[in-house]
Amino acid sequence: MTTFATPPTESIAHRGCRQCGAADHGTTVSRHRTSEGTIVYTRCPCGAVNVWLEPTTRRRVVS
Repeated sequence: MTTFATPPTESIAHRGCRQCGAADHGTTVSRHRTSEGTIVYTRCPCGAVNVWLEPTTRRRVVS
């Protein structure tokens, strides 16, 4: 699996397909929760599989 460095303010999900440039990623194939957030796998109409991390925003409760 290839890992891409992405600035925290820009989500790969909003960039479109890296292979064909389509704005729509197509069908969500799988979502997996991790300690860092949710990993999303989608299949583009061109056949490419796109993978990215949706980071979890951690909140601290201060009493």
